[in-house]
Amino acid sequence: MSTNDKLQEWFHEMPEEKAPGDFNRKVMQEIMTEWSKNPTAYKPIISRKAWWIVGIFFFLLIIVLYMLKNAMGVADSTVDSQTVAGINLEYIWTFIADFFEKLNRISPAVGVGALSIIALWFFDQLYTRMARHN
Repeated sequence: MSTNDKLQEWFHEMPEEKAPGDFNRKVMQEIMTEWSKNPTAYKPIISRKAWWIVGIFFFLLIIVLYMLKNAMGVADSTVDSQTVAGINLEYIWTFIADFFEKLNRISPAVGVGALSIIALWFFDQLYTRMARHN
């Protein structure tokens, strides 16, 4: 008889062990009491302050790009000069047209990066609200 056969025979001779009927309940009670002593609170991956900083950075970047465009002397003469209540709408329409023109010219990598940041913010807000309700 080999050692492997002796080992198998020894395991067959051992009595079968079974957990008590209320084992799961006792374990869950201990887990819950431990958790109630030190609960884990949800903390967002990116804080609210960081989102504000990112937003302000992009806003300032758009303003700087617009100012650089104007400083270079590139003018768009396709917009007619219109005024409403003394406000020259030419600057507003030019700004909007330039903004969308710049959006059309960004590289796909920058676009995907911006969409990824927006998606992260969205899911962060979603999980924050879900954690508050639970």
